[in-house]
Amino acid sequence: MSIYKKCYLPSFLLTTFVAFIALFAASTATAKTIKIGSNSHKVIGTVNASIDGKKYQMYTLEGKGFGDDGSSAVWGTIEAAMDKMSDQMPDIMDSLTEQLTPEQQEQIKKLFGNSENGNPLLDAMKAFGGAAIMDNVNVEIYALSEKTKKIMGDDSLSISVTFNADEDPSSKVGESISADITYVKTGSEGMMPEVFYVSDEDHKMTTVKFKELTFGETSGNAKGSFEGELCRMERATMMQGPNFNDCIEVSGTFDTKLKPQK
Repeated sequence: MSIYKKCYLPSFLLTTFVAFIALFAASTATAKTIKIGSNSHKVIGTVNASIDGKKYQMYTLEGKGFGDDGSSAVWGTIEAAMDKMSDQMPDIMDSLTEQLTPEQQEQIKKLFGNSENGNPLLDAMKAFGGAAIMDNVNVEIYALSEKTKKIMGDDSLSISVTFNADEDPSSKVGESISADITYVKTGSEGMMPEVFYVSDEDHKMTTVKFKELTFGETSGNAKGSFEGELCRMERATMMQGPNFNDCIEVSGTFDTKLKPQK
């Protein structure tokens, strides 16, 4: 006869014990953080991308350096985004002035220079197309790899989707939606990357397909996939637009929390 005896716990005690262990593990787990520059950022989502045949693991982040929202993945109205851009225009102009040629500076200033009411381009957009613009919702997902040294640095990816604010976000699930996608290959010390690849719907449409999309007062969620073709741009020749003879394929999936844009 065996000297060992089996010990059985009542099922309700076993269930309670397992639940306690799971809860304890969840409460003691440390959230993943990534350091960008001198700041540590909390990971709030992932982007798994294939860019020109190379696989990338990227992350959406929360923390200092991502503007007033404190997040690299946000949702909000176009009106809010435009107001924010208008507030930030002086800093944007200073950065561009440092990096562009005198001719390029003059072209930029004609579009984005100061006006009595703020910014002439934004003023015109609000005056002549304001109703249509302000009725749109924008989802921005910006992801960085662990090797990225700064915001808008090497190997970072931005995905932007816009649709009518009257539409329920859940109605966009399963639909292929036109998206703007930018991949930064080589960053710079300033705001404008040295080499980056952008989508252009007149050349070839890039799309996003949501599996989940929810908005809330304090948070939301976005999960889905993306695909398309991006074409090369360089800071030195930015005014010439994308080089359609130098394009790369991009595809992947994302799963991230979203923060409301302030």
